[in-house]
Amino acid sequence: MARRLNYGSHSTLSEYENGARMPSEIVVEEYERLLQLAAGTLTRMLEAANIERHGDAWARRRVHLPLRLVPAEEPAADQVRPGPSPTADASRWSVAASPWPRQPVADGADPDAAGCSADAITAHSRRIALTERRTVIGHIELRYCPRSRAAWGRFEGFGYLDHLAGQRNDVRIIVEVLRCSDSTRLATSEQYCFDYMWSDLVTVDSGRFQARATVIIDDEAVAAGETDAQKLCP
Repeated sequence: MARRLNYGSHSTLSEYENGARMPSEIVVEEYERLLQLAAGTLTRMLEAANIERHGDAWARRRVHLPLRLVPAEEPAADQVRPGPSPTADASRWSVAASPWPRQPVADGADPDAAGCSADAITAHSRRIALTERRTVIGHIELRYCPRSRAAWGRFEGFGYLDHLAGQRNDVRIIVEVLRCSDSTRLATSEQYCFDYMWSDLVTVDSGRFQARATVIIDDEAVAAGETDAQKLCP
């Protein structure tokens, strides 16, 4: 399994499977693919475990958008007909609105508040290790929403960074996105919150885009990494 997931050894997977570390969503999705499981079989378990570990979903997990508890279009009482449960038809249910005020899709907007995060894809991702060490502490993703033509950077920390954050007073993450055509670079710096963290978005043109993350502990940059520069649309 480690070889099929492109890991150099099986120790990291053993920590995941024994509950010593939390896997990333990408790893869990690869497990589903390799084990030929239905999409969401393991990612739902991961989501539940993260919520149990970190508390309320919206408090720390801004990117995960749960289904609303009411249909998008509630039928009138005299139009209700016997049939399957509404939950059987996912198309009748909509994604929960962002808890932040709605923003237009423009340079500097929050991807979630602009409605871009729900159907975004990861165009490229790269793991980040401590400087001059082979200890992987997270990964940086270049996220892209084709519908809104918007891109941003997203960072996820792994178990060892969680450990470091538990031992330190100040762990900050700088997440950046670069639009290469005009050198526009937006950066967001926040206290590490044991979950996904991202930059503001930039609108997409025909050029290339890149995401970067820097991990700072006690005012010292201990790790950094960036995605490949990608063309996101024709």
